[in-house]
Amino acid sequence: TRFRNVTGVQTCALPILSMEVQKLALAAGASIEQSHLDALCVTGGHDVIWRLTDLIAGSDTRGALRFLHRLWERGEDPYGTYAVLMHFIRQLTLIAVAANDGLPPSAIAKATGVHPQGVRSMLRLASQLSLGSCHELLQECATIDRGLKSGVYSFSSDSMTEVEILVESLILRLSHVRA
Repeated sequence: TRFRNVTGVQTCALPILSMEVQKLALAAGASIEQSHLDALCVTGGHDVIWRLTDLIAGSDTRGALRFLHRLWERGEDPYGTYAVLMHFIRQLTLIAVAANDGLPPSAIAKATGVHPQGVRSMLRLASQLSLGSCHELLQECATIDRGLKSGVYSFSSDSMTEVEILVESLILRLSHVRA
């Protein structure tokens, strides 16, 4: 069981937080800038998911690819990134269909099961997708997924190159899928 102390921080996360603050203080000196955070702090879990998907949803393809490469350089699992991206695309297409039906954001969140903040984040990109482009995107994802699971694409813990290429191609595809 995880407990929270009076600050609201999970107690099991305090040693990690302390280590990150010490690294920043040593490297940055008097003023900690965003560049220090990007270079020295390891993001993980939901932070990684939200940052990557926010960049994609904001149509910042170059930023998304730069962030993606930094994740991989820091040891993030490309297959895990692939799974996150597939989940994002599923949510994005659900939101696009609901938006196409004229639902307001609160109703989209309720109908799709996507958190309201996620709906707000993805709505701009989702509203640019036609039903046909959603269908094509989902077909492409299904083809890629079948290829990974059936051995059409080869990957192992030693070589994730094909998975990395597939993730990059999906991000590029999202930047070109518009109504």
